[in-house]
Amino acid sequence: MSALIAYTKGRRNVDMRKEAERLGLRVEKKIKNIRRKVNGEDNDYISKGKVEGLYPHVFTVRMEAGYVVSFRYNEILGKESEGRVKLV
Repeated sequence: MSALIAYTKGRRNVDMRKEAERLGLRVEKKIKNIRRKVNGEDNDYISKGKVEGLYPHVFTVRMEAGYVVSFRYNEILGKESEGRVKLV
């Protein structure tokens, strides 16, 4: 089964997982999650963690507090409005 996750960008299809890997996403890579709105307030909330796994539609991160969160690849590519994941 193919791990192709594609969206139309102009006239070409882009595999979002491969695009994220091209930017440096890999297992054990450190990330920073920045959320713009928390509890209705316009404050930046930053949490950090390490990538644990890459899956067809999401990647999982173990945060410093010990819990595991999954993110969509478009969050690392900058297509999400409420939050953004950056590679450290």
